Amino acid sequence: MSKKYLNQADDKMAFTLSCIGDGVITIDLDGKITFMNTAAEGLTGWGAEEAYGQDFQQVFVVIDYETGEPLESLMDSVARMDRVAGLKKDSALLLRDGRKKYISANCSPIRNARGENTGMVIVFRDITRIRQVEEQLKTERNNFKSIFEAAPMSMIIVDEQLIIKQVNPTFLRTIGRSEKEVVGRKLGEGLLCLYSFAKGCGNGGECQCCDLRNKVIQLFHTGKPCQGLIVKYPSRLPEKEVEPWYKVNLVPVALNGKTHIMIAIDDITELKSAEEGLNRYRLLSETARDIILFVERDGQIIDANEAAVKAYGYTRTELLNLTIFDLRKAKDLALKQMKQAEHKGIFFETTHYRKDGTSFPVEVSSQGAELEGKQILLSIIRDVTERKLAEQVLKEAKEEAEAASRAKSEFLANMSHEIRTPLNGIVGMINLTLSTDLNFEQKDNLATAKTCADSLLNIINDILDFSKMEAGRLVIEETNFSLRECLEEVIKTHSPRAVSKGLELNYTLSSTIPAFLVGDPYRLQQVLHNLVSNAIKFTEAGEITVSIKTIAHTPESAELKFAVSDTGIGIAQSDLGNLFQSFNQIDRSFTRKYGGTGLGLAISKQLVEMMGGTMGVVSEKDRGSTFYFLLKFKLGRPVPEEPKQRKVYRSNNPLHILLAEDDAINQKVISRMLQEGKHVVEVAGNGKEAIDLFHRRDFDLVLMDIQMPELDGIEATRRIREKEGSARHTPIVALTAYALQGDRERFLSMGMDEYIAKPIQMEELYYILEKISPAKDDPPKNLPHGVFIDDQGNIVFTKKSEFRMDQDMIPVLREILACIEELEPAFQKNDLEAVERIAHKIKVLSNRVNADEIKIMAFKIELAARRGTLIDIWNYVKLIKHEWDTFKKSTVLNGRGV
Repeated sequence: MSKKYLNQADDKMAFTLSCIGDGVITIDLDGKITFMNTAAEGLTGWGAEEAYGQDFQQVFVVIDYETGEPLESLMDSVARMDRVAGLKKDSALLLRDGRKKYISANCSPIRNARGENTGMVIVFRDITRIRQVEEQLKTERNNFKSIFEAAPMSMIIVDEQLIIKQVNPTFLRTIGRSEKEVVGRKLGEGLLCLYSFAKGCGNGGECQCCDLRNKVIQLFHTGKPCQGLIVKYPSRLPEKEVEPWYKVNLVPVALNGKTHIMIAIDDITELKSAEEGLNRYRLLSETARDIILFVERDGQIIDANEAAVKAYGYTRTELLNLTIFDLRKAKDLALKQMKQAEHKGIFFETTHYRKDGTSFPVEVSSQGAELEGKQILLSIIRDVTERKLAEQVLKEAKEEAEAASRAKSEFLANMSHEIRTPLNGIVGMINLTLSTDLNFEQKDNLATAKTCADSLLNIINDILDFSKMEAGRLVIEETNFSLRECLEEVIKTHSPRAVSKGLELNYTLSSTIPAFLVGDPYRLQQVLHNLVSNAIKFTEAGEITVSIKTIAHTPESAELKFAVSDTGIGIAQSDLGNLFQSFNQIDRSFTRKYGGTGLGLAISKQLVEMMGGTMGVVSEKDRGSTFYFLLKFKLGRPVPEEPKQRKVYRSNNPLHILLAEDDAINQKVISRMLQEGKHVVEVAGNGKEAIDLFHRRDFDLVLMDIQMPELDGIEATRRIREKEGSARHTPIVALTAYALQGDRERFLSMGMDEYIAKPIQMEELYYILEKISPAKDDPPKNLPHGVFIDDQGNIVFTKKSEFRMDQDMIPVLREILACIEELEPAFQKNDLEAVERIAHKIKVLSNRVNADEIKIMAFKIELAARRGTLIDIWNYVKLIKHEWDTFKKSTVLNGRGV
């Protein structure tokens, strides 16, 4: 410091101020610096000589530490208040080099002996380190508080008198108390100690033995933390049925300058219960017959019961030196199963190996558990050798039963074939003869014979239907139909018989019944046929009434009650329990008056139940009966009207047909049926002859019997398809006496195009011919398409009826077209699953608009995709486009946006 500078102040005072640690600056009334000590030089970055005479506010710049905003100068504060002034909290001094430091400062006015203000003195110090320590302490306090508050275990802080000072939320939730109910109470009272409620914490005789209380007191003297103290505490916590077990950690903490103890409590009641249970399991395991193993997570066997020692053939010592992988194969699978067992338990079957290398089948139940703080697996293993042997016996018995069932099905199929084949000849010849010129007696005799043949066919159908239902092979269809037409056909069928007995046959339909439904009209008619036929059979006088009423109705469905009532012989109450049973009739005597198989009601009840309904009866002896059933249907839509005339089976487009049929009578009958329609027929007596003829001639269509000598129809069809390749496709119709559920689909999947069951009805035969036969030439416009016989027997000619779509069906057609256009791209991607799915959708949609040809072709695509025959799929995809074009031309679609 220069002499010039020292001469401006008292030397002794200046040297004194230069030696103190706080910064000191004096200024005159003009705000100019008149003195700066050494500490002030270091704090501001200004030298005393260069600061002398400088403006104070230029040298001593005070800002807010966080924001950097300038603060009011101390000089201004003192001048304004004329008294001592200090700095605000978080004030900082901006140094000459741009740094900043936390400071505290005071500024006082300087007065002379007369009390006049001659300047100001500013005393200040660097408190940056103090502030950092404060912030650190604050952070630590906040961290401690955050940990204390958020800890998942209960925490308590008590003072030397064991008074609870603080608790965390976890503790309060555990005991179900509020903070006010706990803080300020003794430790035992806060923990809900049973003994504290009597005399208070520390006052009971048992308190002297309290491990937790004694350990806390000890810690105040020693100051050494305690960890892992396990105590069973005598308290009753909410929702606890047993005294809790605690794992306790204790540590000294300073609170407001005094020593306190923080107690961290972990409730391990469930863990201790599990350990006790495991110990009980271990005790029980020694006498258990099942193998019990305790296994570590790495597979090491740590304990085993006596049954395990005997089962594996090892000594206990040897067994405890093995891993679970030594007892079984497939280590990767075993590890995967162990992980699953640890998390949620597992039950599985595997094979274990003995010491001598032999194996035995076992079933394993494995579950994770904790033992002495270690995660283990408890596995209970049962030797199932005897059970497996029993299962093998059952499997063999099941296979024998299935073989017997298959034999039964084959017997039914063969029986159907053997009965239907001659029956086809009988019915066919009767129909052909009835179409010739006959006198009244001849017609009457043939009509009687036809009635007998129809009865025989009904019996066969009943037996086959019953067998199908027994085998689970009868399927309920879902088609759109007119309920009134369905009922009228039933009434029309039975009216002649009712009239011949002098009975009235009536029917009533509730006005609320929807006109069109979605269901299985054939099976519904079958049930009504059975009930009406029985009513006529058991009624000698009076009437039979068929009624249909609406039980429930929604915008999408309707539940209907069908009832058939008669005034017949009725049924005694004691006999009602025998109804609906197979091959059962009320009259079992040899002289019984009424015939029948006893299957009609059993079949009807099962059919109703398969359609989702129920059937019942109300009857009284000699007073008549009412059989009723309830069925629920989806609502349908109007069905296009069909021509009412009966067809003459004569075609304007004669076909060259190959008939493969081994039965001579059926050859004659079917040939006559086809020749009635002006078709040209060549007959092959077996499959081999059929192939030979097919090679020598060009045929428009093949009628192929299935069961033939030398070569059956299926093999003959396969060879024909092989010869044709992809360049040609001759329609082949399966003509067979097989009539079990699934036969049609099976034959179509083998390359055939259609299926007709014997006995053959001429109308069905000609419908199939018309549907699948290729058209040789387009008929001239306005030329009559079909020849019909009206109800008076006169021959009339009609044009083909035009199928008209209602507006609601247009979206369905658009969807069909979109699906057809998706087929080829899916095929090109080799996505056969998509091809099968799209074809199935087309089949369902086509059924809704009666597009039978498209539906059949879609079904062929679906089957081909399922079999993976790519050539067939591609051919059928091209053909379905042709079928769509044909369907579009044959319906009123032009100009309808399709």
